[in-house]
Amino acid sequence: MSLKDQRLDGASMAVQTAKVPFSLFQRDYAGQNVVPLQEPWSYAEFYIRNSFPSDRVNHAVAYVQQAQSFYVSAKLANRDASPLLWYYCFLNLAKALLVRTAPSAEDLASGMHGIKDPPDNKEGYVTLGVQTIKTSGHLVANNRYQIFPNLCSILGQALPTTDNLIPIKSLLRRVLGIHRAFMKAFKLDSHFLKLREPEFLECTPPKGTHVWLRFFLLQEDFNDSVSFDGLKAKLEPAFTAVTPGAIGAKLKAHCFESSPLTFTKSAIDELPLLMAGIRPRIWVLALPRGYLYYVSFEPDTPLPQAAAIYATMFYLGSIVRYRPYHFDKLIEKKYRWVIDEFLQTAPKQFVILLVNEITQSEVSYFEG
Repeated sequence: MSLKDQRLDGASMAVQTAKVPFSLFQRDYAGQNVVPLQEPWSYAEFYIRNSFPSDRVNHAVAYVQQAQSFYVSAKLANRDASPLLWYYCFLNLAKALLVRTAPSAEDLASGMHGIKDPPDNKEGYVTLGVQTIKTSGHLVANNRYQIFPNLCSILGQALPTTDNLIPIKSLLRRVLGIHRAFMKAFKLDSHFLKLREPEFLECTPPKGTHVWLRFFLLQEDFNDSVSFDGLKAKLEPAFTAVTPGAIGAKLKAHCFESSPLTFTKSAIDELPLLMAGIRPRIWVLALPRGYLYYVSFEPDTPLPQAAAIYATMFYLGSIVRYRPYHFDKLIEKKYRWVIDEFLQTAPKQFVILLVNEITQSEVSYFEG
């Protein structure tokens, strides 16, 4: 099937001759949005106090403060206890995000996890490859607010309303920060492709009044698990494969574009809406040198990036809480490296992702 022609009527989006950098959040007029910091907690509190509805501020700040306390405790805990502490850190940070839009602060306070460790798991705790978590897309069940489904929804990827059994192995595969360890441990191909040359483009009168995103994916990054045709179908309609053009030919890459949005006065006015539309489909790896961006090919139930980390930690925390005597057996052999990497790296990634959502900005990688 022939590809749609790439749009060639655009130029790099700029404000007063300054090119607008690619990112997933906008913080000021020029599109500059990275917030350098030593730790994210104070900035999250600052933003909440200045931006959240007045009747929700105290609740959100308390959740952030408790998330920080659990974060500090989890860093000091042994591996056989830390997953439960990490999960409660995640839970409180999720509540800080959700409290802004929850029907009421009390609904959230009395809410349920919305995610379960199925009874069938107890027969196979020493076989990580057959474990699952159970959840559904019901935002309210039995008149109780369901935290995990609401988190998925507010992150841009609502769950199917039927019961979903999601394999733990599938969850681990989706955690970008441990993907190399996962591939080596399980001898599988990558399910992530790195965005190359992502760029916001605009066309102005007399050519038109549109703004869109263009990026490239190297041909060499595709594999038996992720084919071009398969990924092309998965990314539609958010992104459409187009002819690669001169840049794509030079890079030996495939080209994708988002649907163009029409602006009235200037492209920068429409940029937040464009970012919101593409954010659920682009995954982020925060590193000391900055952010790397990827698209994911996932054949199982769709989940937002932060939700995959959250669900994995819920599962590990459930074992630590209810069946600690199985934890060491669970992570023997090839699983140990993957779980150790997850516990070392995923918490910081989750905190960055959630603080980004809370503050609608991109915070820098932080130490400690």
